[in-house]
Amino acid sequence: MPEKLFKLDFPSSSGSGAQFRTLLRREIELSLTGEDGQSAKLRFQGVVAYRCFYTPSLTAEMVHLAYDSIVDLGKTEELTAIQMRSDKWHNAHNQSVELKHLLTCFDDGPCYEFFCEGFVGTSKNTETK
Repeated sequence: MPEKLFKLDFPSSSGSGAQFRTLLRREIELSLTGEDGQSAKLRFQGVVAYRCFYTPSLTAEMVHLAYDSIVDLGKTEELTAIQMRSDKWHNAHNQSVELKHLLTCFDDGPCYEFFCEGFVGTSKNTETK
């Protein structure tokens, strides 16, 4: 059963979309800014694979599950297959890593799936009046 890990403090429809950045050490960061200065950074750690879906390829379930949120989809078939390939590489290097299958979706897309070791989300309201 999917588990919600993070929810944006502001609607993604109020901003300019998610900015995608590839960082060192297989990290990917999505940054969002809302119209009143709110911001969020979503950092996916130890990424081994990801997929991006734009509006024409989104399903109602993807949007319902993960709109403005990060959701752990649990042990999916895709995760099992990727985990097996990852295990071969990690075992050859005397390492062990447990991957997660995470999903996030924003207004007008895109929707991202990440196969990764972990996730950290930060959100702050920088509104000044």
